[in-house]
Amino acid sequence: HRSPGLAGEASRILARELELHYRRKLGEGSPAQLHFIQRSGSTLNLHVHVHAVVSDGLCGEFFMPVGGNPIRSRGMVRLAT
Repeated sequence: HRSPGLAGEASRILARELELHYRRKLGEGSPAQLHFIQRSGSTLNLHVHVHAVVSDGLCGEFFMPVGGNPIRSRGMVRLAT
């Protein structure tokens, strides 16, 4: 499609749906996501599509006991199966 905003909106919808899916499955947190919008195909024709790299778990804040004292940390909380 020739509307540049449409590809960005498709990427936002994909990110939101992935986050909702992971939260329903695993609970609190957010998956790490990186999206690229490509506008051409292998023959330089107009072929708008999204490439996405998504973690297989959720990232968020959690408490991690160290020496008996809990500390606040950020990192991967749970992996999807």
